[in-house]
Amino acid sequence: MPFVREWLTLAPELADQDLRGLVYVSREQIPIVTAADRLSSEAVGLLEGLSKLTTSASAQLAERLRALPPHELSAIVERLIARARSVTTWGAPPILHAFLTIAKVDGAHRATIARFLKDVPAAQRSTPIVPLLGGEAWAADVLSAWAADKDTKEPVKKAIATASRKAGG
Repeated sequence: MPFVREWLTLAPELADQDLRGLVYVSREQIPIVTAADRLSSEAVGLLEGLSKLTTSASAQLAERLRALPPHELSAIVERLIARARSVTTWGAPPILHAFLTIAKVDGAHRATIARFLKDVPAAQRSTPIVPLLGGEAWAADVLSAWAADKDTKEPVKKAIATASRKAGG
């Protein structure tokens, strides 16, 4: 508490100033950074690499991800999900390849990724996503939820049925 009192006495005196406008504008420009958000340079590089994937990740990338501390891998998953919220068409966006890579590297995050994918609106789902998820055991619940969704487009439902037959036989 003494630190706060001393800090408040520093010049310039702002007690008589209305700073609401400054705070409102700055909140849009300055990200709120918490201790949990801090990533090592290695983790930042991996996050950027994951964000640009267009195919399955290499074994080297997977090993580098496995070497990260669990809190950094969790932070990467959170940031990927935040970026994925802006995707409007779920065919085979780069972020999907990032999710598939994370799911292979760390099973603890599979449920988080599956929950996110289940909530992708039916209008945004397209058939190319189905074969990519069809080979993943953790994604079976996602595909069955989509198949049961009355709003899922018919081509997507057919692709899910085909993927289910291939997985079963």
